Amino acid sequence: MYQVSRALRRASGALIVSVGLALAPPVAVPSQAASSAGCEGGGFVINGLNDRSTIGIDGRFTITADNLGPSVLVDGKYVEFTVVSETFGVEDWTLTGEPNPLDITGNRRTVVFDSKTPDHRGLVLTGDVTVERKGTDIILVRQGPGLTMTIQAKDCANGGIFQMEVERNDATATRFTHVLGDGVFYFDNPNFRAREGDVVPFKDTTVTVAARINFANDSSGAFVGRDSPQVATRVQELGCVNHIATRTGGTATVSHCGAVSRWDVASGGRMGQVMGEDAVEVAPPATTCTQRCQARDRVRGEAIVLGGRELKVLRFGNGTARLRVAPLRYPAAGVELPSGRPGLFRGLRRVSAAILINLVIPSDQGPIERPATRAYYSPIDVVAGADRGTATKP
Repeated sequence: MYQVSRALRRASGALIVSVGLALAPPVAVPSQAASSAGCEGGGFVINGLNDRSTIGIDGRFTITADNLGPSVLVDGKYVEFTVVSETFGVEDWTLTGEPNPLDITGNRRTVVFDSKTPDHRGLVLTGDVTVERKGTDIILVRQGPGLTMTIQAKDCANGGIFQMEVERNDATATRFTHVLGDGVFYFDNPNFRAREGDVVPFKDTTVTVAARINFANDSSGAFVGRDSPQVATRVQELGCVNHIATRTGGTATVSHCGAVSRWDVASGGRMGQVMGEDAVEVAPPATTCTQRCQARDRVRGEAIVLGGRELKVLRFGNGTARLRVAPLRYPAAGVELPSGRPGLFRGLRRVSAAILINLVIPSDQGPIERPATRAYYSPIDVVAGADRGTATKP
């Protein structure tokens, strides 16, 4: 019998029941990482089971393996995503755009991530799925021979609202591949570059400002997020090299693709996702934790925020430009891209040319008041017609 996930071990005596039967109050879920105002009326419903039953009330439940199809839909008021049953990879992670005072989408339905895919290297999840639902929070756990995956999510308009955790019996790392949704892009945050190296207050101590990669889109000035790793290391993409000017007059090399990131996650580590103002606050990195790990506590009011809703002034067409990292997708010397995802790759399977974007970086006094200089030519842009700025051949 495989070890029960840490997220559920806290309730060692609690009974787990079949879908459709509620029980005593569930155990505590991760610490609040989003403002209660941003979660008003939230709560997930699980759909897509073979017997057409749903889970939409608080409690602890078991979805038996024979009741699982290829995937299940986790459907909330503010957040929706699909979970792939055999891997616990996630597809179509979406902010619904439901009205909320803390909405960051401009009330537009926004697919933030096309997919978040763990490479289990042949291992498959085969067991029942354990579900723990309490208010706006949900935890899903599934095991297989040598493998356990845990997903935690909050149905909120912003904040630290999602994380995936992997455990392997062989204690080796798992590579996660994140592909952003159509129209969403990673960028090197100019507000952090302008303060890089500064020491700023944080709670009762201080923290040094480091460079920051965020993701955003061109449809909502308030929309901003970031990947939040814990015991995970981002893969340096040598085909996606960006030369970013620094405040000191030097140049930083950032090996990061514009719409894809890959991460090697330690067994017991996790990949989190932070949306909105929390994504642009200056706070220490996540602690090294592989046991009883939770989404980090919210620190609003106790950390310096370098760019949030004001990021809308760093948009193309407003006289300045948000810094982007390039290429948009893998530059592919033989890197296979997913297919069949409407609106993302549009049938394009391979990219043959590396892409480099050269951008003018804001100075210490703020963004440069003119459009960024960019060499921005990509076969993907041409084929897909992506709205990524003005394209010019080098």
